[in-house]
Amino acid sequence: MQEGVIPANLHYYSPNPAIEPLLDGRVKVVAENTKWKGKYTALCNNGFGGSYSHLILEKVQQSERREQTSDASAQRLVTFAGRTIESVTEGLQFARERCDDMETQALMQAAASVDTSSYPYRGYTILNKESPIEVEVSFGGCVPLMGMCSKCNDIARCNGEFMLLSIF
Repeated sequence: MQEGVIPANLHYYSPNPAIEPLLDGRVKVVAENTKWKGKYTALCNNGFGGSYSHLILEKVQQSERREQTSDASAQRLVTFAGRTIESVTEGLQFARERCDDMETQALMQAAASVDTSSYPYRGYTILNKESPIEVEVSFGGCVPLMGMCSKCNDIARCNGEFMLLSIF
């Protein structure tokens, strides 16, 4: 999207004679890199193991990109949520490897605010510091941080099940 090119499909040589829309031109396979000036694109994945994913992306113009308002070299707390300990650990490692990419970190922070019934594992790390990745399981519908629940703002209702951040 950033380069304005639709990449060619790999290993496509000729249309399947059983697929009439390919033969009559109603549907075209991108067989070579093609210029693209669109704003939206859709991606679909149909996995052999039964996983199906659909995604619609919107192109962000360079002039629309957010200004880097904070110092990317400063120490920052990054939180992340996932369905397994491994997914949280890998997500936080991904953030560490891109510690200068503030936009990616903002997306990750937004993903950490999901309901804990769907993503019960929560983790954090501190970027730009030798700090371990900490992951804990969180039960209930509240996401606590430093002693106060960020969803309900009620300590009593959370039953004291807070994610303890040992650095504070």
